[in-house]
Amino acid sequence: FANGNAGEAVITNNSNAVSVTTSATSLGNAFDMGSNGAFVIVYGQRGSDAFVDTIIGVNSGTPVVLTSTTVSGTPAGRTYSTTSNTLQLAMASGTYDVRINILRVT
Repeated sequence: FANGNAGEAVITNNSNAVSVTTSATSLGNAFDMGSNGAFVIVYGQRGSDAFVDTIIGVNSGTPVVLTSTTVSGTPAGRTYSTTSNTLQLAMASGTYDVRINILRVT
């Protein structure tokens, strides 16, 4: 966790993947997106299936997927949500290793 410029905070868990299944799973160790919102880059992979999604969200309400890119293969569909002020992800099928990078206004 490091302070960025102009009151921004950047969090990354690229060294520790979160295992995401068909159940909603909290990303970034229950990362609180804050009332001002967060810009999140999500990278997921299962074998040769890989994706990158760019999300914007706040603690309440449905996160907005700005871009959704297939990197390789045919990754499963994804559903983003929030609960208890955390960003969650559920995969349509399978188990994916997911890493995130977060930019949050503090």
